[in-house]
Amino acid sequence: MEEPPESLEDALGSAVWRQDLDAVQRLLGAGANPNIPGTNGGWSPLRLAGEHDETGEIVRALVAAGADVNLQDEHDGSTPLHQAVDMAIDGTIQMNRAEIDWTTVGVYLELGADLNIADHRGRTAADIAAAYGDNAERSFDEFLRTPEAQAESAWLRLALHCFCRSGLGLTLRCYRASQRIPQAKA
Repeated sequence: MEEPPESLEDALGSAVWRQDLDAVQRLLGAGANPNIPGTNGGWSPLRLAGEHDETGEIVRALVAAGADVNLQDEHDGSTPLHQAVDMAIDGTIQMNRAEIDWTTVGVYLELGADLNIADHRGRTAADIAAAYGDNAERSFDEFLRTPEAQAESAWLRLALHCFCRSGLGLTLRCYRASQRIPQAKA
């Protein structure tokens, strides 16, 4: 019995998993939708890239083809940024490295990933880092203070400032690149 042909989206997920940038670009050019999860556990290609793309080049290709960098998983509400933070830390632990490599996380932030999106359990990317303990949380906070990360989040701070100044009287969960402010009144 012959197996049905693999969908473009399943093939795209497989190419992302293998870190095959040429195949990713070919499949995107052939019309694979970078926002549709394949049958790889229901993960979008961009979320898979958060786990497997060490250079950020596949992430860039997917976003250039229209992938939503803030697309939330329908099951747990996590974003590709949640996955990238988790994998940066977990990969460091598994490989017994001294320093956490935030390269892919930085690419997501550069491309517009929102640090403030919470999953269905109320956890942001910073909360994911904090769950690994003080060293991971401190490393993530230090990364967010780098000039590159601050430049990417400057627009977010400006938008938050304008929103807070609008006088809507809402309680916000605010984040700045230099520190977390759990509850701030507008």
